[in-house]
Amino acid sequence: MEVLNCKGRVNALGEVTSSGTRNTGHHIEVLDEAVPRSRIVEKHQRLIIARIKAKARKKYGPDHILVVVFDDFVGFRSDQEIADLKSSIASEIDLSTLDFRSLYLLGFSGKTLSELKLRR
Repeated sequence: MEVLNCKGRVNALGEVTSSGTRNTGHHIEVLDEAVPRSRIVEKHQRLIIARIKAKARKKYGPDHILVVVFDDFVGFRSDQEIADLKSSIASEIDLSTLDFRSLYLLGFSGKTLSELKLRR
């Protein structure tokens, strides 16, 4: 947003780098180059898995549902990509250890809603 405000445009998919602090001078740069869609999907997949793992560290109980919201405007647009995401989640996280009633993946667009079955 800072780059957009300063330059009037920004590559929404460009790689972001930042340096400095508010005291020393904060500098943010967004690369203005094409990014392979596979890299975007991979990055989002890692973020989703990291979020679920972070939530798994805390006890919530059976009255709670975990909903992970993600950007499906750019990534995870097809049923196959959602199936691959669910498979990756299941291979990296023991879903039976999650302390929730259920786990849902919800896309920003509202077109994607997928439940992951938690084994009990």
